[in-house]
Amino acid sequence: MTPAGKVGGLYGARGQRGEVSLKSERVGGQRGEQDGGVALTLYDSFPRDFNIDEEPVWVFFDSLPVPLFFEFLSFRGTRGATACFADIDTPSRAAELVGLEFFLKSDTPAAPAPSDFIGWTVDLGAEITGVISDFIDGPNPLFEIALTPASPPAKTSALTPTTVLIPASPDFISSIDEPARSITFSLPEGLLDLNSSQRPQTSQTLV
Repeated sequence: MTPAGKVGGLYGARGQRGEVSLKSERVGGQRGEQDGGVALTLYDSFPRDFNIDEEPVWVFFDSLPVPLFFEFLSFRGTRGATACFADIDTPSRAAELVGLEFFLKSDTPAAPAPSDFIGWTVDLGAEITGVISDFIDGPNPLFEIALTPASPPAKTSALTPTTVLIPASPDFISSIDEPARSITFSLPEGLLDLNSSQRPQTSQTLV
C-alpha cells in the first residue's frame, strides 16, 4: 500500500487561498476558519487533479479503513495543502487525525469476507479467548468460536474445547491485528453468559 500523505496538524483552512483551491459541490455553505481545518503533507503519489466530489481518502483507525471526503482542499506549494473533511467540524475531532497517514482508494485493499477470518484468534474479554472455527451465513451471520481450554467457561465444563456463537458484526469488533491474525471483540454485557448447561456437540447461540 502506498501512502498519499499525512495529516500534520490543525489549521484554519477556511478563508485561506493557495495555488489551487477546490471546494466540494456536495457540501453547501461555509464554516468558520477554526472549524476542524488541517494542514497536510502530500506525497508524490497524491494527484493534483484529485476529484474531491467523487473520491475519498482513507485513514486507518484500529486497523480498520475509514473513508474521508474532502469538503475543501487548497494546495500550498508542491508538498503541502490545507483542508477540511466532511463531518470533521471541530478542532477536537480534527485533532484525532493529526499524525495519521492517508491513502487513495486504489491503494486500499478490498475488505475481507467474514469467512476469511476462520482460523484467527479472538479475545472476547474477561479472559475469554479462542479461535474462529466457522462462519455461519444468514440473516444474522455468526462466528463459531472454539474457546481455549484456559478460558473461564471451559474451566467449569467437561467439554474441551467449548464452542459458542457470536454475531459476526463489525459493531462488536474493537480492533483487528492483521499481522497477528487476531481480533478483539467488545460484546454487550450478558452476551457471554454461559451459565446454562453444556451438552456434547452442541453450540450455544448467543444472539
